[in-house]
Amino acid sequence: MIKELDQYQKEVIKTLKPMELVETNKYCCMKLCEESGEISSLFSKYYFHGKEFNKEKLKEEIGDLFYYIAAVSNTNGFNLSEIATFNIEKLRKRHGEKYNQEFYMEKI
Repeated sequence: MIKELDQYQKEVIKTLKPMELVETNKYCCMKLCEESGEISSLFSKYYFHGKEFNKEKLKEEIGDLFYYIAAVSNTNGFNLSEIATFNIEKLRKRHGEKYNQEFYMEKI
């Protein structure tokens, strides 16, 4: 089991097709949109079309999204732990140590 973000990113890079920087960025950005759409589609089918929610499929799609986040991050010289740290610092500046209860989402 991978427990470190940077270790995960190193594993991702092993499977990423070598391309020029611009091509890798274009490819990863398109795939990020595609994978986000697949996640959105799962929720849309559940909330608006009465389909059963498939948590395993959600996990798979989140993993795919995470793959392309790791890839585009690496291509641009960032490691995932750096991005995660930066993001938490930004959120703490904005929200303090915890979010307001009104922003919590109901679990499926």
